[in-house]
Amino acid sequence: LVAIRELLVHPNADDPVIPEIAVQFKLDYNTFERRAKQYTLLHATPATPPQ
Repeated sequence: LVAIRELLVHPNADDPVIPEIAVQFKLDYNTFERRAKQYTLLHATPATPPQ
């Protein structure tokens, strides 16, 4: 789990799984960050808050 956390905190754009995202990370970081936040909200947060 530590290795996964490190990849999330310090992504390596020089050895990408998806090259297009690495290009965006390097050339347009603001768009990369905005899209990452959107995908996180869409795919990694609960649909309804826990009660």
